[in-house]
Amino acid sequence: MGDSNYAPNELKKKRILQAIVMLVVGVFFIAFPYKSLSVMVTLVGILAIVGGIAAAVIYFKSETKNPIESLNLLLGIIAIVVGIMFIARPSTLINIINIVIGLTLIAGGIMNLANTSVYHVIIGPIGIVPYVITILFGILLLVNPWGSGGTLTRVMGIFILYEGIVDIVTAAKM
Repeated sequence: MGDSNYAPNELKKKRILQAIVMLVVGVFFIAFPYKSLSVMVTLVGILAIVGGIAAAVIYFKSETKNPIESLNLLLGIIAIVVGIMFIARPSTLINIINIVIGLTLIAGGIMNLANTSVYHVIIGPIGIVPYVITILFGILLLVNPWGSGGTLTRVMGIFILYEGIVDIVTAAKM
């Protein structure tokens, strides 16, 4: 009989632990947005280096040196170089990510505006406000990627914090 409650209790404990981690990460993202971005970029850099080293090890341990393995070695070397760059200059990756997100937001906002006219959706002047805000936020990311990154990180922190709260409430009801 004790075993029948074991799995749900373990699941509940793991869910609560996961929620606590999310709460801590969410608060960290909100309180220290730029440090959070740097830590994330550094972790991506470390993962790239580890992946690159793994590709090189696989290549050098391989008995056959076919073109695919040579390509994997080249990609591994590129991953190592990129990983080192991310660790040495995290702001560069942050800027690139924010520029890509900015361009995506601008394109999405413009497409939404175009779709309202193409499909003759009558939304009125107030209905286009979200699309204009999306375009403006995209432009902001392009103009000031590092400064805007703090805002994005805080928003991510809010969502992570929310998810942590939801997980705690869900676990409490288990």
